[in-house]
Amino acid sequence: MTCSHREAQMKHAYAFQPLTESETDLVVGGQYQYREGGEYHLLNPLTISKVQHAVRQNNPATFREYTDLLDAQNRELCTLRGLFKLRYADQPIPLEEVEPARRS
Repeated sequence: MTCSHREAQMKHAYAFQPLTESETDLVVGGQYQYREGGEYHLLNPLTISKVQHAVRQNNPATFREYTDLLDAQNRELCTLRGLFKLRYADQPIPLEEVEPARRS
């Protein structure tokens, strides 16, 4: 029997083991679910509810609240930009030195 067959049989046996009355809760199915008191994640109940409300109600003010929440998450290091400290130039770059945007 190969490793994948053994693994499939083990998963099947685990999934269909008899439950007792004390085992009514489902096992947590992954590492990236929201958990109260767990790691802070970019997509959490507050940000998800804000974007859903903004889109469903076509509400620009709520969408702004959503984007403000995402912007504030830089402090929580949930985004790559939160890991960078940007340095701004004293003078803007001349437009002729900027590469044009192209579709590949």
